[in-house]
Amino acid sequence: VLPMYITCNPKDVATECDNPYDTRYRPMRLLLFDRQPGGIGIAAQAWPIFRELLQAAIELVEACECEEPSGCPACIHYLDCSEYNNVLDKSSALLVLKATVDAEVSILCASPPCRDDAGMTLSKS
Repeated sequence: VLPMYITCNPKDVATECDNPYDTRYRPMRLLLFDRQPGGIGIAAQAWPIFRELLQAAIELVEACECEEPSGCPACIHYLDCSEYNNVLDKSSALLVLKATVDAEVSILCASPPCRDDAGMTLSKS
């Protein structure tokens, strides 16, 4: 969904692909980074609209009509995944996206007023 909000090519950013056989510790996280050495500022541009990007991703996944538990290229697959999208799960992707949005709202609403970066009032759901 990023290219719908920021002028970029999908090849300009990347995310982490977990190896199902890797035993080293990896913290639970959503990771988005610039692919160009030194970065070109795309991740920095995404930060202020991060919640909006997450919400758009939720809507995209929910609207996808695929019936594969592992999703498809139209919803959660990452075409450049070095692990061939082996550990992806569509319902888990929705769970993580929604939990991340909820966590961000909870953090922002920890002290009044509960408003987002654009001044919109937020409510805990």
